[in-house]
Amino acid sequence: MGLLPLPQAGLLLLHPQGLSLLATHSASATALTAAVNPLVRDLLPSAALTGGRQPAAWLSTRGGLLRLDLSVLRQRPATGAPGRAFTRTEVDGETRTALNLGELSAQRHRISFNFQGLSLGAAGSANLLYRYRLLGQSDQWSRPSTAGEAQFAGLGPGHYTLQVQVRRLEIPTAWSAVYARTFAIATPWWQRGWVLLLGAILALGLLVALGRAREGVLRRQKLQLEHTVRLRTTELRQRQRHIERINAELVVARDAAEASRQAKAQFLANMSHEIRTPMNAVIGLTNLLRETNPTAEQLEYLLAIGSSSQNLLVILNDILDSSKMEAGKLTLERAPFALPELVRGLGTMFRYAAESKALALSIELAEGVPAAVLGDSVRLQQVLVHLVSNALKFTRRGGVAVQVAPVLGAASPPGHVTLRFAVRDTGIGIPADKLQTIFEDFSQANTSTTREFGGTGLGLSIARNLVQLHGGTLAVRSEENLRSEFFFELCYPVAEAALLQPAAAP
Repeated sequence: MGLLPLPQAGLLLLHPQGLSLLATHSASATALTAAVNPLVRDLLPSAALTGGRQPAAWLSTRGGLLRLDLSVLRQRPATGAPGRAFTRTEVDGETRTALNLGELSAQRHRISFNFQGLSLGAAGSANLLYRYRLLGQSDQWSRPSTAGEAQFAGLGPGHYTLQVQVRRLEIPTAWSAVYARTFAIATPWWQRGWVLLLGAILALGLLVALGRAREGVLRRQKLQLEHTVRLRTTELRQRQRHIERINAELVVARDAAEASRQAKAQFLANMSHEIRTPMNAVIGLTNLLRETNPTAEQLEYLLAIGSSSQNLLVILNDILDSSKMEAGKLTLERAPFALPELVRGLGTMFRYAAESKALALSIELAEGVPAAVLGDSVRLQQVLVHLVSNALKFTRRGGVAVQVAPVLGAASPPGHVTLRFAVRDTGIGIPADKLQTIFEDFSQANTSTTREFGGTGLGLSIARNLVQLHGGTLAVRSEENLRSEFFFELCYPVAEAALLQPAAAP
């Protein structure tokens, strides 16, 4: 045990497991530490005093020297703020013993600090809390913890100050004074100001160079583009002049073709009229000669002349109608007529032709066909005559049927009726590849047909044009060597039957 006189405080008793203060005026002893405090464990009896503005007592322990500030003896030692000390510093896993780290190398570092609070209280450092902050990274204090350790990973270039405070667990507000350690991490040479300035200057120079190079490229491209545009413009002008010449030639050719067409149509019309007049005279004179009781031979000749004249008159009428349609001068009349009587009249008209070839000719009118409609009866009869005549001409056995029936479900306007006209035969039929060409002018299915059956090839063309003039479409279905059907649909206004009586009167 050791004794150390203290000025105006009594005696400081030193024993192996702690410290006690003996007041000389009252002869009472006060324990300053507990036996479990690691700071005064294995305390040696030797001690010394130091004077000055802050007198202190130096105590010897087996772990080293302990400095005791005498000013704390005037108050309870446990109520003051504890001291603190840094015990270890590591940089990238390497222990550093220097108090200050100084400036570290220019790279990212992992740094850890260990610090220890110093207290003469009964529990020593076991009841101490620590907090810290690293200025340069964050201004916020860490959460209080009993672990005296601070770790920082990936610290980059800059200046840093580690600040640490400690307090006793039972005194929440009594934080110690800030204890700080300052260090720095060097800035890499490529991040220094003069390097950045030089890099900025080089980058600016590179941008200027690139801009000028780009400007040169654009200027050359512009010149090349202008040259190309001039060449293309010259080519386009030449092509335009060539196209204008071709258009002018086409206009001349078109005008010549139109003039030729008009001249042809005019010629056909004039010739048809000029030839039909003497032909009517030939037919009339032939009929008169037949009434003069000619001999059998003469009668045979007159019949041949009459038949040939009638055939020639039919051809002339077809040519005249075709030229009128081509010139757009054919119009439709609009008058009431008895549609059933017109269709039934076909049976009377072609009865002799059908009987001469032993063919059956049937006329079928379905229910719902009105007694009178408003339209052009002459042109409708002309269409049906052409179709029935062709059907009889190209049929060797069987028969021909004419059917007229209302179209069910047709969207007809009020007061109108849509009728379907069909002419069926059991004739030679039409090849599939000829179903469209047969409606062209002067066209038949093949040359053998013309040689065997005759005709000009205008009948179906005229019938198609007349049906189109009525607002319909003439179509055909056929099986070669079996059958054919020509059909079309027309919409007629329904007329009152009473309007037909004045026309029917003798």
